[in-house]
Amino acid sequence: ARVGGDEFVAVVAGDSAVAPAALAERFASAIAISPPRSCAVALAASIGWAVDDGIARSDELVHHADARMYEAKRAKRAARPRQQDR
Repeated sequence: ARVGGDEFVAVVAGDSAVAPAALAERFASAIAISPPRSCAVALAASIGWAVDDGIARSDELVHHADARMYEAKRAKRAARPRQQDR
């Protein structure tokens, strides 16, 4: 489901905390490896995920996934060479 301009939510059945992390990595890799033919720039994705423990409300799950997504964005920025370093 589309949440915002470039934010999407996927609900995946399962009971393992490892499976969502692996699935997120597969999504990100697929986007980076196989951009649409019409795309003239490199694509990347920052993906957050959360596991439903049966207690958290849906808005809390989205909040946790959002926090993970922003952590991934920060990590990518920190790993990218700065303009003056090139």
